[in-house]
Amino acid sequence: MATTHYCPRCLNTFTGDPDACTNLACGRTRPPDGWGDLLHPGDVLDRHYVIERALAVGGAGLTYLAREVGPAGEPAGPKLAIKVLYQQRDKGDFLRRLANEAQILQELAHSHIVECRGFVHRTGHAPYLVTLFEHGGSLGAHLETHGPLSPRVSAGILRQVLLALDTAHQRAIVHRDLKPENVLLRARVHKDEIPDVRVADFGIAKVAAIGDKLTRAGAFIGTPEFAAPEQFDGLAPTPATDVFAAGALLYALLTDEAVVAFDNRLDSVACRDELERAVPPTVPGHVGTDAERELLQRLLDGMMQVLPDRRWTVQQALVALNGLVEGTPRKTLQTLDVTATPDDSNTVWVPGMEDEAGTSVPRTRPAPTGEDEEPARSGDWTGTLLGVGAPVVTLLVGLPLAAIVLLATAWATGWYGSAPRLSDATVQEPISVSVPEALPPVRNLSTPANPEEQAERDRLANALGQQAAAVQKTCHLGDALVADVRISDRGRVRSVDVQTELPEDVRRCVIRELRRSRLARTSTDDVSMRITVSFSR
Repeated sequence: MATTHYCPRCLNTFTGDPDACTNLACGRTRPPDGWGDLLHPGDVLDRHYVIERALAVGGAGLTYLAREVGPAGEPAGPKLAIKVLYQQRDKGDFLRRLANEAQILQELAHSHIVECRGFVHRTGHAPYLVTLFEHGGSLGAHLETHGPLSPRVSAGILRQVLLALDTAHQRAIVHRDLKPENVLLRARVHKDEIPDVRVADFGIAKVAAIGDKLTRAGAFIGTPEFAAPEQFDGLAPTPATDVFAAGALLYALLTDEAVVAFDNRLDSVACRDELERAVPPTVPGHVGTDAERELLQRLLDGMMQVLPDRRWTVQQALVALNGLVEGTPRKTLQTLDVTATPDDSNTVWVPGMEDEAGTSVPRTRPAPTGEDEEPARSGDWTGTLLGVGAPVVTLLVGLPLAAIVLLATAWATGWYGSAPRLSDATVQEPISVSVPEALPPVRNLSTPANPEEQAERDRLANALGQQAAAVQKTCHLGDALVADVRISDRGRVRSVDVQTELPEDVRRCVIRELRRSRLARTSTDDVSMRITVSFSR
């Protein structure tokens, strides 16, 4: 068989020995040490491994299926997966990442992590990493074949993944690129069977003890569809980063879809905003039984919080997953109701805290003293008004004054225990409303065209007003807020465009709280509208 070469710049393949790359868009002249060579079935790598076939092509190298060469030159031993770096990508960051992966795999000897069989880097040979081959293919391929999986099977897979991640976290290692393609099946199974899986590809894993010298500060690392919000911000990953990705993986197992389909995967700022608006995702109504669906929603809500310190720990997630695998979701829900919430977790990630072996380890928070607990809310209106301000909602979309007064009175009575005087309200003049350019061209309820649109707008405005208390309390907002919102046909707030100038953390908080709204819809299309919420002091 003729040797197949490749260009180390564009990875174009060709036979023969041309003076320049045959890719006209590249045109690179032949390197001094020649073109790179691809391996074919029957070729021997480094005198030790006979190649059976190519498995995958990556940005840094190729992965081959191979076996060791026996005493008589015959293939021997188990099947192996060998990742070989491309020529001229066999140094610098590519080499360090491959060596980093080899070191991590050797340290993390675990039944649900791929097994390292060796790493070779010496003069005259391209660096390569040898791991045990997993015959079942990737979890991504399994989903392509079988489609969405049942709650029990999905939970059984994720439980193994989390056990592997927990082992890594105990050694201060964060995977930060968990996705279906990086989870391998030991053997092929039917759709209703729980496969035995192993987590792979620790090439970009972060080791807290030594820092991350392979990544430019502020750079995005990972796969956008399974990345946590802090990865888009370029912040240091923690175990909570992997927990978020595991939640996204669970959603993919249940639906065969990503949590969000990004408009532009290369725009990390826009992706971060889209992700924040989409999480935690809602479990589809057709998935599992009512109890399974409720427990799955609790899992996604706990694992996919925007703020890392609000996410569940691996141990909390395992409790819920065990209930799904064992078929006791209702009992597990009762257990979760009496255990600590994510905010009460005792574990905090502290890079630099080392054990006797010199490995960074998680540290335990001291038990709460109660001194920082929120005081009981008084039912007295005057005390509350002086303490945090009286939120009075003025939805300036053409509501009659009587409706505004009724909304403010009913809401204040329900939240504070007694109604405010009308003089406590801040009433603003109606603003001119236009369709914001940031929203798609959907039906605009800010300027209703008929009585039906008027009624729907008023109903949606009243429902959105119920979120004002959460916005003020959670986001520490005391000024008037103007926002353009898009509401889906299912009553979910799909996007929020805050018009008021706010600090970035407050703006994100406002978006998050408004997106918690679930609104009753009568029409079957997306609509947009502008709301103004004001707070009196």
